[in-house]
Amino acid sequence: MMARHQALIRESAAFLAAEAGISWSDDDPRLARVLLHLRLAIDLIVSGKGETNPVLDRIRSEYPEEFARARRLGDYMAQRLERPVSDDEVGYLALHLLRLKNLTQ
Repeated sequence: MMARHQALIRESAAFLAAEAGISWSDDDPRLARVLLHLRLAIDLIVSGKGETNPVLDRIRSEYPEEFARARRLGDYMAQRLERPVSDDEVGYLALHLLRLKNLTQ
């Protein structure tokens, strides 16, 4: 993976942490999970291959705030990668954000 993608992964993880109101250390397992997802997501975005999110409509309707925040991250990623980020992928990002928020409560 290119160095600029590594930077984007870290920036995206920091965005999710800030949106969830958490901080983490490099050995935090939550960070490891988010970094793994972001790596996979960027690979899919760059390759133009996406996965259908079977719960996308539910995520949008039940968690509109998290979806909107994840959309902002998706838009930032799209700008950096010069590739579109699908709503399906944004839905997965929203789930990560929701999970992180729930872990802090």
